Amino acid sequence: MTGRQFRRTFAVGGMSLALLAVLPGTASAHHQEFVPLPTTYSLGRDHSVPCSGQLTGHVFGPHHRPGTILIDLSWSTFLGGSCTITAFVNHWGSKRNGVRALELTSAPGEPGHAPSGQISIDIGSGDAGMTVTTDGLNTTYLDPARFTTRFTVP
Repeated sequence: MTGRQFRRTFAVGGMSLALLAVLPGTASAHHQEFVPLPTTYSLGRDHSVPCSGQLTGHVFGPHHRPGTILIDLSWSTFLGGSCTITAFVNHWGSKRNGVRALELTSAPGEPGHAPSGQISIDIGSGDAGMTVTTDGLNTTYLDPARFTTRFTVP
């Protein structure tokens, strides 16, 4: 290898390393540990407009519990009042399919902040998915495919 070829190879290699250093990290090739759920907008219980708000959350597949997922959900109302809804987690996986319910109450006087509820499901390893709905009219009913979350469980 001549000095010119060495300098060119060194320069290209150095640029490649610099590019790798500034690129964001990616999740494991086997599965993504943390999957955000699409935000679901909903009327309150009994289709109440004053208790309307948004449901947010994520799915987490802990490495130390293979085949299990943890789902965190948070409810916050647009007007900041204290309102309770029931969230329904419709899930399917290699081991278990079903629906789990979770009561969520928004924090009074603190719009944008909502106490979280958590559900643990032994769903089985492999491909899985879920949708989240509420006991009020919500956006999941309008476009179920858009609000379906698919993930791989370790």
